Amino acid sequence: ASWTVIRGRDNRVTAIEGREKVLEGLDESKRVLLRKQLDPVYLRDAANKEMERLPGKPVNKGDTWEVTETLRLEQGQNMTFKTKYTYQGTADRNGRQLDKIDVETLEVGYGVDADAPLPLKVEGAELKPTTLEGVIYFDREQGNIAESRASVQIKWPINFEVNGQKLPAQLDLTIS
Repeated sequence: ASWTVIRGRDNRVTAIEGREKVLEGLDESKRVLLRKQLDPVYLRDAANKEMERLPGKPVNKGDTWEVTETLRLEQGQNMTFKTKYTYQGTADRNGRQLDKIDVETLEVGYGVDADAPLPLKVEGAELKPTTLEGVIYFDREQGNIAESRASVQIKWPINFEVNGQKLPAQLDLTIS
């Protein structure tokens, strides 16, 4: 599937066009499941949030900034990540001097939309993130990210309700 991303003069995404073509060949039940993940406003906002991972102003070694992003999952589920970025200065990476930024996940939230087609409700989720790895290498000469790696482990007790029945669970999820 493909769609067109339109950027303004400031390089921010102003629109996403053509995403409805992705949904055209699907039956209605699948369209309902994917509609929110492919919503053009969500995609536009997610693309612009991704740009906030890099500061919009000069920084010095040790400077930090935080960004909160929401990741839409299937069937109305979503996870929210609060991430801290720390500029570490320049580093030699494969013979090139690149800006190194450490990445640390501070908080994670989980939720299910009220209108989700899932037969469950979330009653409580105490998510505890542990950053296993997180680094961005930025190439100033090319004006883009040369390398980005992140891995976070999330452990939490969570309580679901399914058809009036309480279902306590312990989840352990690693996202890379």
